[in-house]
Amino acid sequence: MQKKKILVVDDERINLHLLARVLSEQYEVITVQSGLDALVEAEYFLPDLILLDVMMPELDGFQTFRLLKAHPVLSQKPVIFLTGHTDIESQYKGLDLGAVDYMLKPFNISLIRLRVRNILERESLREVIKVKQAELEAILNTIPDLMFKLDRQGTYLEIFARQPELLAQQRIDLLGRRICDMLPPEAAVQAMTAIAEAHETGTSYGMQMKLPLAGKMHWFELSVAKNESSNPDNPHFVMLSRNITDRKQAEEHLNYLAQHDNLTGLANRALFGEIVDRILGLAERTRLLFALVFIDLDKFKHINDTFGHAIGDFVLQQAANRISNTVRTTDTVGRIGGDEFVVLLPNIASRQEAIQIMERVRMVLAEPIIAQGKAFSISSSIGMAFYPDHGQTMIELTKRADDAMYEAKSSGRNRVCVFSESAMDCVVNG
Repeated sequence: MQKKKILVVDDERINLHLLARVLSEQYEVITVQSGLDALVEAEYFLPDLILLDVMMPELDGFQTFRLLKAHPVLSQKPVIFLTGHTDIESQYKGLDLGAVDYMLKPFNISLIRLRVRNILERESLREVIKVKQAELEAILNTIPDLMFKLDRQGTYLEIFARQPELLAQQRIDLLGRRICDMLPPEAAVQAMTAIAEAHETGTSYGMQMKLPLAGKMHWFELSVAKNESSNPDNPHFVMLSRNITDRKQAEEHLNYLAQHDNLTGLANRALFGEIVDRILGLAERTRLLFALVFIDLDKFKHINDTFGHAIGDFVLQQAANRISNTVRTTDTVGRIGGDEFVVLLPNIASRQEAIQIMERVRMVLAEPIIAQGKAFSISSSIGMAFYPDHGQTMIELTKRADDAMYEAKSSGRNRVCVFSESAMDCVVNG
């Protein structure tokens, strides 16, 4: 192991010889007799410790010390002042400048060895800590998550934020404040629930919360660990907050695609079925009256086959928009394939109200659609079934609305028909 280096500065040779003889058994020792020589030798030698006499001609110890502290490389080197003065004021002055210790002349050899050893061990430990801190900072800089140190009450004790724009408030505003005071209520509940879980079990994973930041909603996933070495009466917790906004948006987009028709954006068969099931459950409890409607576009196949899929798709999109804009905001419109649409009309006062709504739909669908400078005329055949008279399950209502829609087509198209066990009741507009 390489020996620690000590620079001894004293204008008296006897002191230099004594200190060199005592310390050279364990350390590499360089001696000089003036402050100027000390500055030159220290810059070249880079000692681990400097023993500096206070009273020297030309440049005394205090002046030399100030020049060492002004040097970019030597400023952190520990210095022990050597002096024959026993006055407190002189010692105070040296320590106030930044010296690590004072040793009085004549020297106590055992005390010199002990103090030098302790200071060098302390400096070695400080270097180790400095390296570890640098390593930890380098690791933290690779972590995109927000990191917080909190107490049991959710007080922000420390904050590490590589992306400070993701903090709910400025770092300086958060420190010393509590989560419940700084986050929206819903997010604060989620964060405090995660802390409570970590308090009971040691860790908490997977709790999610959302925060409005810069006009946009962000999602975060929390991981919390309890610091078992902290005060048991008020333990500390480390919380990682990972920004999962992109993941949540991707999940939401995939969910949307899984539940909506790609062409029109309407509910697809699966989503429409889920909504009907929910309405059925509600209707069973409240005797709610609702209608299930099937719509088939007349003449669409001819348009699609003659003018191509681009025109056909445009016509379908326009038809979807017209249906959605005509029904009530509480109604649900879906596309279940081809030119077939479905409508759920919940909470209607009477059959007549539902028929009137679908009559308006039939009328707007009969208006020409303009595409590429051409007017395309379509109409619609609409079949309706009512809960509970025509069925009490989705299968029953779907079949009977479909039967009514085919009755509308076979009766001449461009009309609304209500299912009937005997003769279908169709509304015909000339």
